[in-house]
Amino acid sequence: MLGRNTLNLVNCFNLGLYVIIPSLAFALPFPQDFGFPQRFNYLIDAGLCWESNSLFHPLSLQPDNISNTTTYSISPKLYRQLMLFSDRYNSIISDTTEHGWIIGQGGIEARGQTGPDRLYTKTAISPFIWGKAGFKRNWYADFVLRSSNEARSLDHYTGITRDIARAGFNTAEFDRLALGYKNDWANVEFGRGREIIGPMAEDNLAVSGGAPAFERLVLQAHCRRYAYRYFYGFLESLSDSGRNIQRYIVGKTLEYNNHHNLVIGLTELSILAGWERSIDWAFLNPLALHIEVEQNERDNQTTNDENALWVFNLDWLALKNLRLAGALLMDDFQLDAADRKKAQDQLGYQLHIGWTIIRHPVVLTALVDYVSIGTFTTQHNHRWTNFVSRGKYLGNSIGNDADLIQIGARLIFRQPVVVEMSFGQRRWGDNSLLIEPYRVRSTPVYKSFPSGQVRTNRFFEVLVDSQPMKNLAVRINGHIDLSHKGLDSEMECWTFMLRYAHLFVI
Repeated sequence: MLGRNTLNLVNCFNLGLYVIIPSLAFALPFPQDFGFPQRFNYLIDAGLCWESNSLFHPLSLQPDNISNTTTYSISPKLYRQLMLFSDRYNSIISDTTEHGWIIGQGGIEARGQTGPDRLYTKTAISPFIWGKAGFKRNWYADFVLRSSNEARSLDHYTGITRDIARAGFNTAEFDRLALGYKNDWANVEFGRGREIIGPMAEDNLAVSGGAPAFERLVLQAHCRRYAYRYFYGFLESLSDSGRNIQRYIVGKTLEYNNHHNLVIGLTELSILAGWERSIDWAFLNPLALHIEVEQNERDNQTTNDENALWVFNLDWLALKNLRLAGALLMDDFQLDAADRKKAQDQLGYQLHIGWTIIRHPVVLTALVDYVSIGTFTTQHNHRWTNFVSRGKYLGNSIGNDADLIQIGARLIFRQPVVVEMSFGQRRWGDNSLLIEPYRVRSTPVYKSFPSGQVRTNRFFEVLVDSQPMKNLAVRINGHIDLSHKGLDSEMECWTFMLRYAHLFVI
């Protein structure tokens, strides 16, 4: 039993789960994979669990802060796995003083793809294990280890495929491996992971869930409605004309969160690069501003091999059933009239609308998404300062020099099934960093957008997310081309996923 002080929380969909939380500081961040971010996003879209909402992802369920939650008669099986982690985690934290503890999940995934744009043809088998270990409440270690016989089947995976297989698997990677300390107001962490910052659970403008993981130092502090997060990370080492180019990323975000219906924040992101460039002590200062350091020449390079962009993020529950989320990315903004005649602003936009029309007996949410990222946005004169890593784009999945608009609907049934359907159009041009990640930016003059040959794909997408059993999840994603035009514009593909996972507590 969890004790007499256990909070009897009827969660957002009348899930009937009982959770104890000793402190906000000990809320469990869910792992990025295994369906957790998507299912939490279903709740946020429906106007629920906003006490746990934030710009920093993956989110942590904080039921000690939830009050007067409206309940609905939706099957508890849909989110049982999501809530079970908080239940188990907080029960062992409340009982732990001197002894260590481990909580995690191990299992195996099977994936298959079909369609003209499929990445692989064979059935991909991928065992995984996620775990979090702790000692004396405040200290923790966190890891996700994945292996597979087909590296292209795994999301945001950068492990190298080997010529020789072991037990049938030829690639493996720690997607997360970190050590940290966390108390009521601060969090310090060092290790491998990724930064996902913005209103959306995965696909934000500047740093998203699809980016490669990297080693980084994270400092975060929060006080009531304010939080500040800083990170300094090493992206990669590349060879250029016989020289070793070291690439780093630095980020700072100030967030305001009323824990009710509004989250806003401003993010500064910097890419640092240079020949044999070491850690830059000026940028290691968590309070230093990029422009101030660069303009006063306090960085450790004389060749100006760094670049920055800024993102304003907004997540607003305008009505109890209407979510408006968006972001504005500013990479280069022309203040002078003379400069404006020569060059265009380098901007990016993102808008997400979730309007929950019906809440009983099923949940029906209408969805609208719009993303536009300029031709030269996130791309710079020094190719090593482009916002990419290990050949992959760090930001939104559409890349730069592209736009996307789609409308759709999501249905959450009484049974543990979510069905989402949408129609949309995606366009992208020759300058996309998805095509050539380390492309050098040409002189930014006014030109058509998207640039060059425009690829256009009009589509219908469908998603079925189901958990028919406690340890078994089934997911089907389908992209059907209604029409496509341009080189490599075909995107039709179906992905089928079957996952078995078992929760363990030690």
